[in-house]
Formats: sequence, C-alpha cells, structure tokens
Amino acid sequence: PLLRYRPLDAARGLRTPLLVVAVDEDATTPTDHAEAIYEAAAGPKKFILQRNSSHYAAYAAFADVVIPEMIAWFDEYLCPTGDVTIIEESGTATAAPRNLGE
Repeated sequence: PLLRYRPLDAARGLRTPLLVVAVDEDATTPTDHAEAIYEAAAGPKKFILQRNSSHYAAYAAFADVVIPEMIAWFDEYLCPTGDVTIIEESGTATAAPRNLGE
C-alpha cells in the first residue's frame, strides 16, 4: 500500500486549500516532490520552504515562524464557521456537545 501512495497524483488539479511545508534538500521528503505537489494544485495554496535544517530538526529550528503560519492557514481555511456542534466520544464516556463559532 505504501508504494502506491502518490500525493502528486492526488494534488493534480486539487482545488481545496493546500499548505505544503518542506525542508530544502530533505532526504526524507524530497524537496522537488514537495514543490511538484504545490505546483500541481490549483489552490488556494501556500508553500513554506525551510533552509539550513533537516526533516526532523526543522520542527524545533523554525517552530516560532512555521507554526504561526500553519495556525493562520488552518484558521483561514479549516476552522468551522457558524453554529457547529461537535460530539466526541472518549472511551465509554461521551463529552458534552460544544458549539464553535459563537
């Protein structure tokens, strides 16, 4: 199944919001693949490239810059608006419904 994972195929013509966070010269997730995914999507889209780090070290090295960018992106494109009720189940207890967007 992992060998059939093709995010570039999924990104082609994608019109839903896409945020790509990459590391320059990344051996774990090749930078050119991240760039190709970004270019293939129709948008809205945003590309963040971190330099002078590595795949895992970038989480700490650039957290103060990248995490606020991620939060702003999520707030703009993924946060529910209006009256949304979310019901969660945790173990055997059910959490009380909560309303968002009030």
